[in-house]
Amino acid sequence: MSQSLWQQPYVNVFKHCDVGGQWKKSSRHGDVTTLMDHSIKCTVWRICGSIPANNFILCPRTGSQSLGLTGRYFYLLFKPLAGKYFVVHMDIAAEQQLVIRLSFSNLFKEFKATSTWLQFPFTPASPQCQWTFLVIDLHSTLSTYVKRHYMYVKSVKLCANILVKNMFTSDILFDPTLTQSARHRLHYEKLLKKGMMPVPREMAFLVPKGSDWTELYDLVAFPDSEEAHQMMRRSVGLEELRDMALTQQRGKAVAQSVADRKCEQQTEGIGRQGQTGGWAVKGRGMPPQSLRQMNQEMTSNSVCPPARQDGRAQEMDSGDVVMSSDREVHVFSENPDRVSVHYEHSDDTEDSVESENKSVDEKISEMTRKKRPFKTLQPDPILQLAHVVGFGGSTYSHVLWTKDGESLVYPCHNLIVSMNVSSKKQRLFIGHTDKVCAIAFNGSTSLLASSQSSSPPVIRVWQFSSRQCLTMFNVPVSTIHSVNLSHSGRVLAAAGRDRHGKQAVLVWSISSTRDQTQPAHSRRKSQVPEIQLLAKAHVDVNMNRLRISGFDDTRMVSCGYNNVRLWRVKQHSLRSCPVNTGEYHHIHFTDVAFDETYRPDSQDDERRVLASTACGKLFVINYTQIQVMQVVQLESGEINCLAVSELFCATGSKGALKLWKIDFSSVFLETEQDGNVTAVGVSQDGLKVLLASDQGCIGVLDASSRSYSTVMRSHIDCILSVSLHPRRHHLATVSADNTIRVWDAKQHFTQLFDFCAPHDAPCCVAYHPVRNCLACGFNSGTVRIFHVSSTRLLAEHRHHHDCVTGLAFTTDGSHLLSSAADSLLVLYDSSQQSFPVIRALANTVARMRELSPCAIALNKRGTRAAFVGPSEFAVTVVDPHTLDELLRLDISSALCGLESDRVSLDIATQVCFSPDVVGQLLVATRNCRLLRFDADTGRVISEVCNVHRSRVSGVTVNGNGRLLVTSGDKLIKVWDYQMKLDLNFQVFIGHSTDINQLLFTSNSQQLISVGDAMFVWDLLPHTQSQVRTPQRSSAIQDGLSSIDNVMSPRHSVPQPTAAPQAERHLPSPLDVTQAADDVETESSADGQVSERQQQEETETEKRREELGCQLKASTSEESGEEINALMPQAQTRQPESLQQQQTPLVEDRSYDRPSAFKHYIARETSSSLSERRYVAPPEQSGLSLHSVLGHNGRGRDNVVWHPPSGLFVFTSGCLIAVEDLSTATQKHLIGMCRPKSSRAFSCIAYNNKMVVHADAQMHSSVQTFV
Repeated sequence: MSQSLWQQPYVNVFKHCDVGGQWKKSSRHGDVTTLMDHSIKCTVWRICGSIPANNFILCPRTGSQSLGLTGRYFYLLFKPLAGKYFVVHMDIAAEQQLVIRLSFSNLFKEFKATSTWLQFPFTPASPQCQWTFLVIDLHSTLSTYVKRHYMYVKSVKLCANILVKNMFTSDILFDPTLTQSARHRLHYEKLLKKGMMPVPREMAFLVPKGSDWTELYDLVAFPDSEEAHQMMRRSVGLEELRDMALTQQRGKAVAQSVADRKCEQQTEGIGRQGQTGGWAVKGRGMPPQSLRQMNQEMTSNSVCPPARQDGRAQEMDSGDVVMSSDREVHVFSENPDRVSVHYEHSDDTEDSVESENKSVDEKISEMTRKKRPFKTLQPDPILQLAHVVGFGGSTYSHVLWTKDGESLVYPCHNLIVSMNVSSKKQRLFIGHTDKVCAIAFNGSTSLLASSQSSSPPVIRVWQFSSRQCLTMFNVPVSTIHSVNLSHSGRVLAAAGRDRHGKQAVLVWSISSTRDQTQPAHSRRKSQVPEIQLLAKAHVDVNMNRLRISGFDDTRMVSCGYNNVRLWRVKQHSLRSCPVNTGEYHHIHFTDVAFDETYRPDSQDDERRVLASTACGKLFVINYTQIQVMQVVQLESGEINCLAVSELFCATGSKGALKLWKIDFSSVFLETEQDGNVTAVGVSQDGLKVLLASDQGCIGVLDASSRSYSTVMRSHIDCILSVSLHPRRHHLATVSADNTIRVWDAKQHFTQLFDFCAPHDAPCCVAYHPVRNCLACGFNSGTVRIFHVSSTRLLAEHRHHHDCVTGLAFTTDGSHLLSSAADSLLVLYDSSQQSFPVIRALANTVARMRELSPCAIALNKRGTRAAFVGPSEFAVTVVDPHTLDELLRLDISSALCGLESDRVSLDIATQVCFSPDVVGQLLVATRNCRLLRFDADTGRVISEVCNVHRSRVSGVTVNGNGRLLVTSGDKLIKVWDYQMKLDLNFQVFIGHSTDINQLLFTSNSQQLISVGDAMFVWDLLPHTQSQVRTPQRSSAIQDGLSSIDNVMSPRHSVPQPTAAPQAERHLPSPLDVTQAADDVETESSADGQVSERQQQEETETEKRREELGCQLKASTSEESGEEINALMPQAQTRQPESLQQQQTPLVEDRSYDRPSAFKHYIARETSSSLSERRYVAPPEQSGLSLHSVLGHNGRGRDNVVWHPPSGLFVFTSGCLIAVEDLSTATQKHLIGMCRPKSSRAFSCIAYNNKMVVHADAQMHSSVQTFV
């Protein structure tokens, strides 16, 4: 508290940093001079130069220092030089010691944001630049744009070309427009409670008597806030603002009024709507873009052209003021006089008229209360990184044990993974922005130190139990080779090279960080841990390993080429002493370790150091006497690494891990590996030994049970493609390391099979949806099909002569499609063992290698296949079973049709089908646009601009069509498919390289992304009860839902009893008594139908009657027969006398429909056979009946099954099908009914030997066949 008390009520930054004095706390470079400004009557600093980066004032002097200013508001009093560029940089510290740079300049054309850099454009409204009072709310800026908690200002850099009066920080919001008289009139106590007050004398601009502050100076407040709007109201004036508010409520553009013109001049260049907020109030900080372009580029979620939000929105070209749905002001550089005022309109006109009498403050506060909530994609976050398959990236030499011996810790590119050995569950440490090159534990494994291979390198210190980053700092070297923590966790040491190529050793004290128990975002600003550099030394020798001793935090040992050195920190200096190796002074030392664990009671004479060499020798060095005690030849080749316990010494070499007795007399345990063992480690109990190899393998050797188990395998190069088997839950991946690997998704992605292709690099893969085989395409153009379980080659085709860019199986697995960069499209018959070629089309696919590995896209039903071709400006849709062209889309014509004001020429790079319920085709272009077409007609539906910055590398849609996922710029974006939210996407980081492919699992609960490694993301469930799903038209949706209902399984077996009333065939009029008896019998038998079924059937009957009435009313009597044939309850026409006799019988029937009616809907046959039929001989028939799928639901006892012979007999209309269940073949009995009969078989019977068959038709005698 006392450390920040001196900063109240404000801090004069120039006075605090001694700007203009002796420059001890600040620095200047280039053309920086002082001059007297006659407009404000004071001395100001003039910074000018052709290159802004070479002419600046920097506070504080060096980058290692920090201002430590905790004020929430930053004030800058400056004046841009007309016609020249300027830049202002601010380094702001957030939680976890993350430094975020905030920059604004008139050099920037658009807003850009990363996790560590925010760039805001600043465009003066007129060439005659005025003095500007800039207010930046640092707390709101960081929480809005990067979702970080503001802590303090680290440094400020003012670059040319500007005039600067001063800089200030404070927790109070000062208003420069408040005069001393207004201060008393507006109640000083109330202003102070709101955190606002007039500016002090040091911050005030000179206002001559009789002048208005707003006419002389500009006020810019950022970001948008209610306090900022209050300042704008006072700066514009109450009378002018009242006129503007009345204009907003009426929704009219008043361009000629004096008050409106004055408001436009003073509020010109106010705000810009961004992803989460906007610029606010009076000023000149806006980029030269229109409102439509700002919404497209900033949110990246609007559909071009943008739709109007409400009916009152005016056209942008119709007037000077454009009314919209928010209360913000926008400026357009094309016409500075044109201003867009966003307001909240009222639905009631009378209320709007009555509200004119209210005060301006009440109106604006009422508009603020009515402002609609900001809608985002829910839940937030919608993805969670669950599992990572990968190891290394920058190094394979760092794998660590935890203290309990249950988990391993290893780097995976820019992540750190902690994996439980038994359960394979992972804990991920996310925060590095580049590949991790070194990690280290302290003695209790409570602290974890890690370094990334960036320039300059960054070291992070983590609290291992909570995965919380305690601190992070830059290292003043170019590269880091090794990082090590002391046993107590108070000292951190690192070895690397500086920019001159010299070896550097640095030692820090991190005791303040070790004592931190709270997360960084919950600590007080005064509790920021400080990292103290204890010592630094430069040497001319090579070093690759550095170890801190377990008995003294100030003593270390290092090794490298031709040297082993002992180090000691004393009196803030780092001193070293080389070990005399005698005749072995030209040996390369690869690793070094102390030969015992930490024991405070150890004697100095017992302390030894072991060093391994590249020639297979092991050096035993006495640490106290600094001399070599023993040299042992352990290997004939290189010893890459070593680890020592109280019982044995573990060494890793090429292809083997060996455990030696402590006296190095013999090997008592050994395990073989495929590659070089690059890292070994012994658990603290001394029973388990871990190893890592350069082939991406991590394993554990149990010394007590003499057993070895593989913990994890991974690719050692970039993963190019991935494919999922929908039923077996197996994944197939291909990598640039020339391997094809199969993983078990249910067993924590354990590797099952490995295919090697040393002479031909694979580039894409596709899993067969039914069989256990996969197809792989290679750079040479070869397509090979492998059987997975037996790992044998099934087929090989060399029709392509260039890199294969796409492989895809149809949904049923009957066909395989392949495309290549030689523009050839090939269709294979995958139902046969040899996968023969059916058809090959040349000059069909675009000659682009960047289409790999997803050049071919199939819809879910497997009825359409899309690809980019025959040119890069077109997309073709074909039938995947025949390659017949169905549709061709021209990308350039589609862009021209969208009324886009950008260049319409673009190239398609990605294609993807949405689910069938949506029915759209997605096309990504090289200019980062996403086009949506109707998959059936090819009609352009919409365009999404600026999906990513550089390129779109992957597009996919989840199963229900709610989410759209894209990849590019090393990140993943999850979009709302309908694009109707205020913020339509969420961004997820983790990959260190470009993402090559995205893939949803079959249940759409997980997302798989491949690039530098394979990332498995869990899709978090939606908390809301209803999830919006994009729909087709109602007719198509009804058809699809009916198909789904038919294909869905029944939960209960239907029990057919009597036929439904509407479907029963009327009996003969000569036998009315028998018909009535039948009705009574059936009604008594159906009395057990539930009430719910009765209600459903009654509603169904009413809908059918209504449909019949509508049809009869809209047609003539002549078409009555056609209407009856179309109605569901159509009956055979009969004479009127017979109908009158049967009417009472039909009305008296009160029985209920059986449950079988829901599944079998029988209809009367309304058509008859032709009078003349031609039957061709069997050898000349053009068509032959192959199989029948159908059954007479109306008949009874029309299904026969004979288990001994496996024959299954059923009827379907006038047809009897005899199916052999063992061979799935059918025989059909056709032509047994009379030529003019349209009756269906009602029942069949066979004798016990299935030789004699009897059947009966309705209203016909029984027929017998043998």
